[in-house]
Amino acid sequence: MFQDLKQEAEGELVAAAKLDPEEAFIHLRLGELWGAKEKWAEAVEALKKAEDLAPFEAVTHAALDETFCLMGKRATAMAELKKAERFDTGTDVGLNLALAEAYALLDEVPLAVKNYRTFIKGADHVGCNPL
Repeated sequence: MFQDLKQEAEGELVAAAKLDPEEAFIHLRLGELWGAKEKWAEAVEALKKAEDLAPFEAVTHAALDETFCLMGKRATAMAELKKAERFDTGTDVGLNLALAEAYALLDEVPLAVKNYRTFIKGADHVGCNPL
């Protein structure tokens, strides 16, 4: 069933990208979906398109980081992580969770812990205790 939902989502996102090719968010979600399906070339292409359309969007760089990390491209993943941190506006604690998970995948434990702490602090601040 989950595969059916992924397939349906893929069709919807591809159609949305054709209808609105300048919407970065669509390409971001399409890239994340293709990454989840381990379609690495397609994932990178979609995420790079999202980056071209919204180059200062930290979450796009975080998604690129995760994709490159899962592809075994550590140096490229670290470069994308640094961009994500540089473009972080401090208003999206979900980004800190993504950064923490990415650093954990790269065995950068102190940086992972730092971002997990920021995520927990931000979630607690808005009344959502994730623990």
